[in-house]
Amino acid sequence: MATQMSKSQLIEKIATTTELSKRDVKNVMDTLTDVGHKELKKNGIFLVPGFAKFVVVKKPATKARTPTTSSEIWAQRKDLDTLRS
Repeated sequence: MATQMSKSQLIEKIATTTELSKRDVKNVMDTLTDVGHKELKKNGIFLVPGFAKFVVVKKPATKARTPTTSSEIWAQRKDLDTLRS
């Protein structure tokens, strides 16, 4: 099973490859994250050219069943952020 790279490992790898300071790389990543969240909330789409496209998918409300009483309830509508490469 492959191990997942942590945020600090990613920052260190980018910093050594580009010869930038870790602080600068971290600031760029944090800014990219903030801009991405704001764009997804505002427009429902965030495109990083040459890398990925993030889209908000609106899932409708669905029927669900409570396990204790077996009565039907409506699960709330959800907005999910998805990645399309």
